[in-house]
Amino acid sequence: MKELNSKTNKKMIFGIISLVVAFFSLFTICLGVYSQKTDDYIFYIINESNGLSVNEIKIGDSNVDLNRYNYKNSKYDKNKNEIVLSSKDDYIIKKSRIDNLKVSFKNKSNIKKDIIVKKNGKEVKKINIKSNSTYVYMDNVSTFTIITYIINNLSFVQVVFIIIIFFIFYLLIYLSMLYINNFVVAVKKNSFSLTNYVISMLLLLFINLLYMFPLMQFNKFISILPMVTSLFIIVYNFRKSCNTELQNYYIVISMFIGIIFLLIFPPLHVPDESSHMIKSYQNSYVFQNNHEITKDATYAYLPKNMNEFISKYGEGTLNYDFRMHPRTYTYDLLRLTDYNDRSNYYTWYALKYTSSITYLPGTLVAIFAKITKMPLLLFNYLSKIFTYIISTIMCYYAIKLTPKFKKIFFIVPLLPIFIQQSFGFNVDWLTNSTFILLLAFILKGIYQNEKMNRSDIFKIMILSITLGFCKFGYFPIALLFLLIPTFKKHNLRDKSNLYKILIILVIVIVPILVTSFFRFYSSFTYAYNGVKTVSTRSVIPLSALWTNPKMIISMLIQTFIIRLDLDLFRGLTTGFGWSTIWLNSLFIFISLLLLMTVILCHDENNIKLSLKQKIVFFVSFMLICGLIYGAMLFGWTEIGSKSIDGLQPRYFIPPIMLLYILLQNKFILVNIKNKELFYAISMIIINVLGLITILAKVYV
Repeated sequence: MKELNSKTNKKMIFGIISLVVAFFSLFTICLGVYSQKTDDYIFYIINESNGLSVNEIKIGDSNVDLNRYNYKNSKYDKNKNEIVLSSKDDYIIKKSRIDNLKVSFKNKSNIKKDIIVKKNGKEVKKINIKSNSTYVYMDNVSTFTIITYIINNLSFVQVVFIIIIFFIFYLLIYLSMLYINNFVVAVKKNSFSLTNYVISMLLLLFINLLYMFPLMQFNKFISILPMVTSLFIIVYNFRKSCNTELQNYYIVISMFIGIIFLLIFPPLHVPDESSHMIKSYQNSYVFQNNHEITKDATYAYLPKNMNEFISKYGEGTLNYDFRMHPRTYTYDLLRLTDYNDRSNYYTWYALKYTSSITYLPGTLVAIFAKITKMPLLLFNYLSKIFTYIISTIMCYYAIKLTPKFKKIFFIVPLLPIFIQQSFGFNVDWLTNSTFILLLAFILKGIYQNEKMNRSDIFKIMILSITLGFCKFGYFPIALLFLLIPTFKKHNLRDKSNLYKILIILVIVIVPILVTSFFRFYSSFTYAYNGVKTVSTRSVIPLSALWTNPKMIISMLIQTFIIRLDLDLFRGLTTGFGWSTIWLNSLFIFISLLLLMTVILCHDENNIKLSLKQKIVFFVSFMLICGLIYGAMLFGWTEIGSKSIDGLQPRYFIPPIMLLYILLQNKFILVNIKNKELFYAISMIIINVLGLITILAKVYV
């Protein structure tokens, strides 16, 4: 009877929540439809325009490329990044009705200039720009004004249609919540289904797309409250059922936190994401021709809408003052894309020799997007959600598979920077998750008594090849294979045993070495065979290793001292995007305190490493870090620098697995009663602090 009442109460709660979400979904749809209409501005210059120019046009939250406004008599000055105006032209600017407009005029002459502004055919303002001065024309649109306009202009038929849509959305949301709840309950009972997980993630994305952006317009911080509150309740209820089943905690936390991160993190702000998105899309031309100028071109043929999308969201990735209004998303979420209307120019992507395997999810979504004319923002989200799903599945099985150090396998995939990379257009999502799963197989081979079966060896071979094709530099993990008893306890005089050892070496260690060096060779060929890139940096040559070893050693030591904390601890909880969104001092202190407590917390699942194991783990860790340092030293650091430039904490995600395992000891112990619950809540708090920081610094 008690269980029946519990189910009834849960359905009532789901019903109430569904009503609220359905209400917000109507706002999303209405605002999205309304936003597809345009406001047309015409700027008439009354008197002579000599000395008059436009040095900034901002639509919504993004600076517009001034070069895209081509007028008959006006000229774009590339050096000054301004349009030199002419009175013979009428200057037309179109924008969505929900976007703000900002146009900055500069009068360099000694006489005043007059401009008449017309909006949608009606004169709205006469601008008088004094001599040698600047005038900023702004037209800001408030959300309240938009809502009032929509409500006042609804016809009876539209009201009826909206009521029907409301009940349809209510039913879909309610059924989706029941499905997600059933999946969570199954996970709680240690029953994980891949199919149900994928469907649950897509449904969770669907629900949040309906309510999150409108809610952000009323209060940006409240927008994450429903998901975070639900997550805390779920995790707390897990405490009695899961106990040591950390993979169950992980999959639920990663679901909820990942969806929030995906939606509030601005598109194309993950490092290098614009280039990777273009690469993903370019691969979708697999059955088509003429998408490149020549065989060796480093440019891709893109739809005009995609060029605009990249300019809109990718323009301010390095701008510390970048701000967005959440209603911007509602416009792009409903804007259909003409993928056949391609640009007359090519966009640099500089990723010609990267492996296509990491772009497969985005490529498949791109093929589907072309057929359906999918909005580019939705293409962006779906591509990312599938990379995130694959990454989390691999990490889930890694936690489940490894016999020791499960805590470390739980912590690292839930670090905010790991999550950021997992839902981005990049190579890191597959690199990091492959490294973690491969390490889990190695630990299984080291600590389980039974010999590795053919299935495990085959999986290791596939993971080794995949890791090698992802990024050069992480192959020293192959050293850990030497710790597996299968590799070291056979009698070499026994030909059958020798044969087994040789076979395993060939199919496990050789693939990762060969593919890694193939990636290195491809990158080297790309960089040094005359292929033009946008980089004009004069970097330290490789020959400095033997011509000036003292300088190289000094730079390595100096870099290690400066960046030790940032790359291996602090930087994994903060520094989002192009390392421009930093937590404040209090948030960093809380995050580091929780992270270090979790790392040092006594866990029965850990085991004391032998001296030999410590040496191999440490050597592998140092070699990987050394290769990362070397790649940035000789590939990015300019001559004359005192330390290595270009390093980012995201590069160190794989080796910190080895470091955190090495940090497990019995000298510093933090004893906590319900460790699994503490781990879960700690990682949620660390991520919530990151989410709050992003909301505070990105959105108006």
